[in-house]
Amino acid sequence: MTSDQFLGDEIAAAALLRFDYSTVEGLPDRQRQITVFRAFYDAWRSASKEGGAAFSNQSVLAARPFTAEPPRQLVLLVDVIGIETEQAAELIGIDPADAKRLLSEERKRIAAKNVSGTALVIEDEPVIALEVAATLESIGLKVIATARTADDAVRLAHKHKPDVVMADYDLGAGRTGLDAVRDITSELPVIAIFLTAYPDDVLSGDDYEPTFILTKPFDERALRAAIVHGLSMPRAGVIT
Repeated sequence: MTSDQFLGDEIAAAALLRFDYSTVEGLPDRQRQITVFRAFYDAWRSASKEGGAAFSNQSVLAARPFTAEPPRQLVLLVDVIGIETEQAAELIGIDPADAKRLLSEERKRIAAKNVSGTALVIEDEPVIALEVAATLESIGLKVIATARTADDAVRLAHKHKPDVVMADYDLGAGRTGLDAVRDITSELPVIAIFLTAYPDDVLSGDDYEPTFILTKPFDERALRAAIVHGLSMPRAGVIT
């Protein structure tokens, strides 16, 4: 949401510190998710205001005030995460009619975007690997290699230096896709996107997080949006 892992972690920590967990007891999963997102956005908005939430690094927050960039936020909330348009509009504080218009315009921009670059696919199921590779090729990326194990993925990444790494978490026995991506992103400035049935395992709470996480079965529009926005971010170090 913030395009910056440190900033995002600061805001999330502050939001959870003052979060009233009783407000989500008994709610369906989607409504719980929206309630937590609302707390995150409220903390983000208050970050640069006098009397706002306490953060461990005020200088970083002062340099990065709340700038939601409605079109980008909407397409991430709606197409990548799966929140309804009206609820996403409420979260970022704009009129629902404006949200629908901005979302439509952003979808058209993403669909017309000329995507280029190379990709490495990390997936232990050959059929799924072929499906992911075909989708990436249709979006505009050139798939330069596929890897079935974490060790192969690290080796191939250093050999080919891809722009994008598409990874599954569960690679069967041995190390996971997250292990591989941690190793790769520690040395190469790649965009890391997970396609996985285990999103909670990827979001482990450790220092590293991927650029985006999409849940299987993945939606091509969501994948294209994640790639376009991922490639538009700064490419220095770990990107989130």
